[in-house]
Amino acid sequence: QIICQYAENKVVREEGQIIRPEDLGDLRDISKNYYREVIQSLPANEQELAQDMTENRMIFEQDQLRLSLYAKQIKKLYPGISDTTLEALVRSHLLRVEERSGELIYEISHDALVAPILAAKKIRDEETERIKKEAEEAERRRKEAEEAEIERQRLLAEAEAEKQRLIAEAEAE
Repeated sequence: QIICQYAENKVVREEGQIIRPEDLGDLRDISKNYYREVIQSLPANEQELAQDMTENRMIFEQDQLRLSLYAKQIKKLYPGISDTTLEALVRSHLLRVEERSGELIYEISHDALVAPILAAKKIRDEETERIKKEAEEAERRRKEAEEAEIERQRLLAEAEAEKQRLIAEAEAE
């Protein structure tokens, strides 16, 4: 479905041109980019919530298994995710929804999406860690500069006091 949807979108973008298999490129890249593109298509204020939900709540990472979430769980855990966004995730085939005992249950639509989602999570986690380390390093440099300035001011004050002492001594002689 994902590959067919990609091909269909490519046909639309290229105004009805015939798409040959070689036009699709590496099929693994399609599934890798698919998750990122779906998330980016969501309202900006819901993208991070949708990522967190799919990456951290809908996959048991250790065994790379899909997990289901009841609609009520999603609303409790992610009150900022709108019904419209959930519908968009289902329409895009990232998630599927089914009804069990009168309750809506959402899950990632296919096992083949688990690896690309986890790969995207890893990239995002690495980027978050890099930004955190950069911020920590910037803070360390700021503190060092602040301490150096305090030391400079202390030395200037000492030098001024010594200067005043020497002037007073010279005037006393």
